[in-house]
Amino acid sequence: GYTSTVDEETLELSFEIDETQRIEVGLFVKGEQYELFGLIPWDRHLIGPENPDEPMYLMGGTRTGHLATVREDGRPHVAPVWFVLDGDDIVFMTGADTVKGRNLRRTGRAAMSVDDPTPPYAFVHVAGIVELTDCGDDFDTAWPYGLAISARYMGDDRAEQYAWRNTVPGELLVRLTPQHVSAQADLAD
Repeated sequence: GYTSTVDEETLELSFEIDETQRIEVGLFVKGEQYELFGLIPWDRHLIGPENPDEPMYLMGGTRTGHLATVREDGRPHVAPVWFVLDGDDIVFMTGADTVKGRNLRRTGRAAMSVDDPTPPYAFVHVAGIVELTDCGDDFDTAWPYGLAISARYMGDDRAEQYAWRNTVPGELLVRLTPQHVSAQADLAD
């Protein structure tokens, strides 16, 4: 699991990670209230912990997401991505001219799976729409996510080095908003 905080002066996201904590994942779980479609007060989230006070362990730690997109000729493309959560959205970065970047720009859609490779095994699969931001056009928006993703996977001591490498013109900040979610825990039980 993990908790995240934002430094209001530097806009840096930071995470406290505890991979020893394991919890059950549920669908349409009760959580913080928000406005569904910007209009309707709602407190159900597509995926989350059964206990809303605990983090979603599949999305914590340094598990790599498996991003699926569709090539122009209809063939599937799957690639590993580092990511962080921002509310219910999954945020990651990719090169604008990569297969992923071109597919995302063309279709505006993606799917991602994350799994727990240790017994009793678990997975979550999310599919939805993407919003793309060119890091060169909106550095102030992209930088905190680049730093958070880098810190999560490379550690605080190397986070800035990787964030500078990935938050540059030609890189895309991608926000995947879930529309369909499936998850299962304790597959081997």
